[in-house]
Amino acid sequence: MGGKKKPRISLLARSALFFLLTLFLSLLVGLLFARKYVFEDAISRSYAISAGATTAAMTSLGSADGFYELFSDEEYRESIHKTFHFICEKTETDVLYLNTVDENQKRHYIVAAAKDDYTDELMQDTISFDMIDEEELYPAEVRVLEGKSDGEHEFYHTDSGYMCMFVRPVSSQGKIIAFVGASYDMDDILEESKRNLYFIAGLVILVFSIALISSLILMRKSIFVPVRSLSDRMRSFTQDIDSHVPKRKTIFSDEITDMESSFYEMTENMREYVGEIKTLTSDKVQVETQLDVARRIQSGLIPMEHFVLGDGCEIYGIEKPARAVGGDFYDIFRLDSDRICVVVGDISGKGVSAALFMVMVKTGIRENIKGGRSLAETFSSLNREICFSNPETMFATVAVMILDTKTGVLKYLNGGHELPLLLSKNADYLELDAGCALGLFDDAKAGEKEIRLSDGEGLLIFTDGVTEAVDDERKQFGKDRLKELAGNYHSKHGERYDCEGLIKDIKSGLRDFCKEAEQFDDITCAVLIYRGNEKERRRLTMDLASSLPVIRDTIFGCISDEERAKTIILVCEEIFTNIVNYSGAKEVSFYCERTEEIFAVSFFDDGMPFDPVTVNLRDKTFEELDTGGMGIKLARMNTKEMVYNRIDNTNQLVLRFLSNDSNRN
Repeated sequence: MGGKKKPRISLLARSALFFLLTLFLSLLVGLLFARKYVFEDAISRSYAISAGATTAAMTSLGSADGFYELFSDEEYRESIHKTFHFICEKTETDVLYLNTVDENQKRHYIVAAAKDDYTDELMQDTISFDMIDEEELYPAEVRVLEGKSDGEHEFYHTDSGYMCMFVRPVSSQGKIIAFVGASYDMDDILEESKRNLYFIAGLVILVFSIALISSLILMRKSIFVPVRSLSDRMRSFTQDIDSHVPKRKTIFSDEITDMESSFYEMTENMREYVGEIKTLTSDKVQVETQLDVARRIQSGLIPMEHFVLGDGCEIYGIEKPARAVGGDFYDIFRLDSDRICVVVGDISGKGVSAALFMVMVKTGIRENIKGGRSLAETFSSLNREICFSNPETMFATVAVMILDTKTGVLKYLNGGHELPLLLSKNADYLELDAGCALGLFDDAKAGEKEIRLSDGEGLLIFTDGVTEAVDDERKQFGKDRLKELAGNYHSKHGERYDCEGLIKDIKSGLRDFCKEAEQFDDITCAVLIYRGNEKERRRLTMDLASSLPVIRDTIFGCISDEERAKTIILVCEEIFTNIVNYSGAKEVSFYCERTEEIFAVSFFDDGMPFDPVTVNLRDKTFEELDTGGMGIKLARMNTKEMVYNRIDNTNQLVLRFLSNDSNRN
């Protein structure tokens, strides 16, 4: 799923927004610094003015004891007043005053002057010498009188406006006898500063706007338009790589023209590269198509897994190629109702050549053995044929075993293959001559052995891809670990081997051992277990009550999908019921076989010949339903295929079902 679409804002708009934001921040910072400057300037001016006034007040002072008589002198006060009034006029100071403080922290006016004559005359009429001010001292005045500073400022609000006051002490012989205060009307100062700031801000905005518009026009022409044009050409190129990409005419060379040159060079390289890719892809697709066909053909010949649960035996085989097609193979096929054959082989090399050679070996073994030749005769005949028609000098190791399910006798041939693991109470490798691989020498011999298996015993045949699998540290899985794994399985599962369970444990053990290490060789295993115990045999009696549960339990043990298993059981019960009721058979047996795609159930009976595949079944009325034939119709509807043969006076019916019901067509 795609993410939320982002809003589109052009580079030009973003640049303009950035410039405006920069202007706003610049004006804001300027305003803050201007205000700070105004206040600091007011304090500085007050300090200078109060310093001059203090100097003037102290000029005529003698001793500290005579200061009051001096302040009482009208001529002195008049002189100080004229000086203060002159200072106020010249410095635009609103009020300049000289006061003393009594022991009750009350002000006593000595002299006060204002900048304009009217206010000054009004002050002279309302304020008299030694007049007491009942208002409390300002904190700045208190700090000065306490001798903590030689000057203090303070901002305060009055009825007439916002004021800035600076206070300095008047001392005589180290004793503070009075203080001088200078007051500014901050409203006038701030208003004037604001007018110046507006003027400067307007001028800045005007200049900035002209520069901004000029910059944007230049940027649009030299950057944004070429970049947009280049973007359109790149988009057109991505949609049609063979489209013509025109070049933009330019007078000067800059970074944008360098980018365009790189783009034109890239388009030429891309066309050449895509052309090469198309050629390589076409060749690769052909090869992959051929490999896929080979893989599917091989999968049809050698299923990734094959499970057989029959009368007197249980077999499970798997094959996992390291590449698309592999050289390992296995085969499981019946020779007759009592004998079953298992073959495992390993072809030298990998890939298609090994797969082709494997088909020849596998087919040759099956045809020779089914043709009635012994294991030794099969090996000798096939070996001579391969040696005389083997231009690539390939060879194959093979292991072949034939189990007689009635007696438990197992014949085993080894042609240069890994020794099989005998699955008994104490699992161990079978001792026999390793023999020679197929295709090496025309007079090669194979090792043969015949053993009798007890109930629950069997053989594990594997290729070297199992024991030579490696982990991240290049350590091999090994035969001892495989033997230990089989022994542990036997002890953990009630002293019993189960084909499918053992193979799954081997796969899990390999996965845990190898972890992330790459599989470099094909892995193939086949397990055969002899079930000689009557409880394990799939021979059925003609009693429906005792035989139908055997059919149900067997199929449920082979199919994990319960609903699919119920459908297969219903078909098999109908077929078996028809055999019991209508065939006249005395012996019936069945076995199950499963691959990745097909689940097959085979029935064998010695009754009268009857082919349910070709028999014509007409639609029956309700009254005729109990006369038979509905079971066969049900079987036809629910099977992928039904195959019937009459061999050696025995009816053989194979019912094939798709392992995955969702794949039915």
